[in-house]
Amino acid sequence: MAMATASAVKPMSGSLDLVIELIWQHAMAHLKSTKNEILLPADINTVIGQDNVEKIKDRLSALLSTPVVAFRDDVNRVYRIMPTPVLD
Repeated sequence: MAMATASAVKPMSGSLDLVIELIWQHAMAHLKSTKNEILLPADINTVIGQDNVEKIKDRLSALLSTPVVAFRDDVNRVYRIMPTPVLD
């Protein structure tokens, strides 16, 4: 029996927009508890594409009115979207 993998799934444009919106709504529901970070599965850019990760990043930046970074955190196995850390 063949198994489908996340990278093999190519959602139609409308359904991908819905997925992005659902990710955003979920992130907004937890933004306070995650201290303004969005935590996604480590392979999210493979599933929804890097362009869509950038859309989420840009949306968070606009919401917080601050620069935001996005990167894969292999130690914690997540993809982090968070305000750019301030270095003193």
